[in-house]
Amino acid sequence: MGGFRLKLDYLCLDITAGSNREEETMKNRLYSPAVKKSALWLSILIAFVLSASGAISWTAKAGTLDLVPGYSVLSRPTDVPYTEYVPKQADILGGATGAAIATCPDDSIVVGGGYSADHDVTFYTQYKYDNGWRGDARNNSTIDKKISVYAVCLHNVPGASVTQTHGQVDVSPGNDALAVAYCPAGSIGTGGGFHAYDDGRLRVYNSTIADGSEGWQSWAHNTDDSTYTYHVYAICLTGSAGSMARVFKSAVAPPTETASAGPKCSLNSILTSGGFAAQDELLIYVNSGPYSDDEWQVDVKNTHLSKNRTIFGYAYCLSLPGLPFYDEFYYLPLLANAALP
Repeated sequence: MGGFRLKLDYLCLDITAGSNREEETMKNRLYSPAVKKSALWLSILIAFVLSASGAISWTAKAGTLDLVPGYSVLSRPTDVPYTEYVPKQADILGGATGAAIATCPDDSIVVGGGYSADHDVTFYTQYKYDNGWRGDARNNSTIDKKISVYAVCLHNVPGASVTQTHGQVDVSPGNDALAVAYCPAGSIGTGGGFHAYDDGRLRVYNSTIADGSEGWQSWAHNTDDSTYTYHVYAICLTGSAGSMARVFKSAVAPPTETASAGPKCSLNSILTSGGFAAQDELLIYVNSGPYSDDEWQVDVKNTHLSKNRTIFGYAYCLSLPGLPFYDEFYYLPLLANAALP
């Protein structure tokens, strides 16, 4: 089965995510890079000293930034838009299939989702289920396994709503095919999913946002000698006045080894979902974002015995008019206030 099926024409990098370019330009004029860098390091030093001494303690939650991993977390305001990750676990018997459904709180809307397990488990379906996210997987081992499914839930965007659209394609024997689900006019794609078969006859190797944020697309390879239908789903957000950006990271998995790619959104945007584009022989067993508020994680295992294989992980980032602008100076007053008795 060899070959490199990344479909590079769908890769892009947008590092301008955000609707605050004018404010950012103004701040760049006021502060030199050297001053801003010094202020950031001063913030980190203060956070480290105060946290280590027990003078302050912050609780991690959705919409936060971990300045000093393992020590302290500074919370963003909770009255502005943010995303929350809601997990749901399930047990799958050895050699069997199973599913888990994570449900968003009533005061939020689902804008994406993901899954994770170990490399003996294959997810063949994920999609929006009511106001939540569902994932179906097969346990390829003889030992009972746990799976986790995550719903990405958007808070504090009045008037916003989501719908799920569907697309499909017939995949002929031994070939690849692209399925696309388009969003209605006036909406943007924030996430998406797919539906294949539990026996692996359709191998999903690409699941990404469509060009121009117009929906969701996914590639599958048919390993069987019959034609099968492959399905794709798009989560479409309306009423937000927002825009989407896509960032990615790549990683190389040595033969029979694992690799991880963790692209991150900027401080001034919200992570809504993620995706992947994988070479042959890569088993994708983690495709989720609860590792931090701005990072999507894609973990793979290379099943090839002698060749390296490459994985691209994507993060999809939502910029909204209601999001405040963050830079290094935002954290200085927070640290100063926290240090007061």
